Amino acid sequence: MRNIVVGGGFRGIATAYLLAKKGQDVTLIDAAPKLGGVLRPIKWGAYLLDKGCHLFDNSSDSFTDFIWELGNGNFAPLTVNYASISGGQTVNGLAIPTFLHLPQATSAVSLLEIAQASHASSDGVNHSLAEALVQRFGPTLYPHVAAAFLKAYSVRPEAISANALPQTMFQRIQLFDRQTSLLFKQAPYLDDRLGVSSAADPLEFYRDKVQQRDFRNFYPTLRGFDDFLDIATSNLRSSGVSLHLGAAVNDVLLTPNDARVSTADGQSFEADRLFWTLPKATFTPFCAGRYKLDTLTEAVPMVLMYFAVKSTDVTDITYIHNYDAAEIAYRISTPGSYIDNLNTAPPGYSYICCEVVTPVGSAYWQDIAQYRDQLWQEVIQSEIVTPTATYVDSVHYRVPKTYSLAKPGYLAELEQLKQELAQYAPFVWLDTEQVGKSTIYTELQGCLL
Repeated sequence: MRNIVVGGGFRGIATAYLLAKKGQDVTLIDAAPKLGGVLRPIKWGAYLLDKGCHLFDNSSDSFTDFIWELGNGNFAPLTVNYASISGGQTVNGLAIPTFLHLPQATSAVSLLEIAQASHASSDGVNHSLAEALVQRFGPTLYPHVAAAFLKAYSVRPEAISANALPQTMFQRIQLFDRQTSLLFKQAPYLDDRLGVSSAADPLEFYRDKVQQRDFRNFYPTLRGFDDFLDIATSNLRSSGVSLHLGAAVNDVLLTPNDARVSTADGQSFEADRLFWTLPKATFTPFCAGRYKLDTLTEAVPMVLMYFAVKSTDVTDITYIHNYDAAEIAYRISTPGSYIDNLNTAPPGYSYICCEVVTPVGSAYWQDIAQYRDQLWQEVIQSEIVTPTATYVDSVHYRVPKTYSLAKPGYLAELEQLKQELAQYAPFVWLDTEQVGKSTIYTELQGCLL
């Protein structure tokens, strides 16, 4: 069977490789000259800069075996030390929002509201995320949750669809200490909403699926994700996948029996099936104006500020999420020091990545360099570098869309488009709302059976 895969990010790479392993004919098309999408590092002199914090999770033996094969085994285990900051309080071992700083009375009322909300019936309407968060965590906690959401995504939950919840960090929150939370989590409806740290035993919640390796996270060796993606590209070609890179899709024609795709460089491709692995809204230009998914998504823009530092000044903290509005950076990470002997920086040096989620046109967006020293102080205060550390150089990049969140009305529009596309057997649309690499792999396994 002939297949066209549109999209050269992780989802497209995994789709093409799994199809090729089944002995099928595959052509992968992407507008970029190299595969990888957001995983492809930025070259800055002798540095290879990850676009944020990217890791692999050993969440199942099957997924890790797949990544190991795709990258020729060039990986090293990574001990992830991370923390979450809310209300000025740092909680180690968690990335989700934490509310331990709230008065005990507030937490007690919130727990009661969570219990009551979990037993309330749903009307099935596509609500806003604000309504979903109130239903999930109660009205008392909601203002604190909404403020944290605004910091993380630069948009209020009222403007986002409830269906976007799985894409966010807000499916669970921490409200109590670990011992108390574990007690409450024995109730399924609280287990679904309360989070606890597994830092002491990273595989605590994964042992039913992980038995072959005793680590929770891993990262590419050599030159990090740059080498991993080059190796994956080579393995795709060796598997018989035809790569057409550097030319965007120009037109799509679907019939009940086949799919035809043309690209901006004048090439045409025909196949029995078309796998669209890009975000769903990117398909609407080929719908003759009948659907407007692109107007029903909210882009999450970001400025990435990088600091070059001496490797001896970097501590063992991997990343920190800061949900406090008073601080500029949402996430600070140390990609240049994830594992030993990583060649993504000059010898003796590393780098720090600060992710500033901010609207296009804001003061941070227009002139983040003006806030460079303030950002560096946040790096120092996060203890991700030593107290006396100084940076030797810095650079920043603006990213207008890191990913998109659905707005209210998106799901209804999407369902109409899905019904129309259902008549075209060759068209396969993956659930691109899922962002985790292991989740994508699991979805593909079910889709390609």
